[in-house]
Amino acid sequence: MFGFKTANTYGIEKCHPSELAPEFYKMNNRWRGVIDGKHVTLYAGALRRNPEKGVLVLKTLPTDSRRIGRHCSIPADCGMLEIVEVRANRLRIAMSRGGSFWFEIPATLRQAA
Repeated sequence: MFGFKTANTYGIEKCHPSELAPEFYKMNNRWRGVIDGKHVTLYAGALRRNPEKGVLVLKTLPTDSRRIGRHCSIPADCGMLEIVEVRANRLRIAMSRGGSFWFEIPATLRQAA
């Protein structure tokens, strides 16, 4: 279901709104990086059928090439999400209805395989 494209760009970048499962999500931007030898991509956006519901989708590609994907809905009706800042494994997420919060790459993804 989730596929990794081979790219050497890391950091925050815009992505096409229908880049990741367009039937479910409308993505705003993404962050790519390497944490503990794992390629990590975090997408920020909203649910396609409920745009007031912000969503983060975290994908990893460990050294064993087993793809892992996790979807995280934000409880409040915060609108479209956007990644605006990165500090190591913590990313600041802005909400289109105002405010922001920090998202930390979960420890279970950061542990060595």
